[in-house]
Amino acid sequence: MIVPCVGNAYYTHDLNCNFSVHANALQSGAVAWTYKTPGLAYKAASGDDKIFAVGSGAEKSGVSDFRVVALDQKTGSVIWNSKYVPAGSLGGVALNVAVQGNVVVAVGDVFTGASQKSYTLVRAYDADTGKVV
Repeated sequence: MIVPCVGNAYYTHDLNCNFSVHANALQSGAVAWTYKTPGLAYKAASGDDKIFAVGSGAEKSGVSDFRVVALDQKTGSVIWNSKYVPAGSLGGVALNVAVQGNVVVAVGDVFTGASQKSYTLVRAYDADTGKVV
């Protein structure tokens, strides 16, 4: 997926067993920065000089977490990183993200383990701090 944004770059993410986001210069296509961590990235959105990527991270226990990461648009440095595993679940995954003003909304699934059932989880974050609002 390519995420258009303000400035001279565009952002992509891959689904090849890496939670990764890449920034490429518009004019040359050269990689400006890459952010990688264990897990899978599914979507990214831009807003207020930040890139917000969502997916699932790999916890040491083997449970996947509902992951939202805010990255500096110019440098790729982590501004905040939210990892959430609901109590009593087998993990979760953030599948979509939207930015409206100073609020980042992530939507995904939580796995209960009971007959492979899941439920939809919606979490809203302060774009600057990562605190749930």
